[in-house]
Amino acid sequence: MTDTKSCHVQVFERFEQFLSTFIKKGTTASKQLDCPCGICVGPEQFVYVCDNKNKCVSVFNTSGEFVASFGQFSSPAGIVIDDDGFVYVSDCYVSKVYIM
Repeated sequence: MTDTKSCHVQVFERFEQFLSTFIKKGTTASKQLDCPCGICVGPEQFVYVCDNKNKCVSVFNTSGEFVASFGQFSSPAGIVIDDDGFVYVSDCYVSKVYIM
């Protein structure tokens, strides 16, 4: 679950029991988020977060440690990864879906 106001990611168990919070507000350069919107977990258990104000997708491990960031979007809002590893990112300001 992402929180666009507080700019962090919260982790819950399957039955909504709160487990932890990771990632604070900041810039991609500081390996932090600013207005996270969409989120998904990839096949290798990396967490992909659409970082709206930093205009990229940030990748974290399941402990919340920054791994990488990619893309230069206008306003990334949604993300999904298919079984073949293709990443689909929707960009709401330019009404596009990018396939990476």
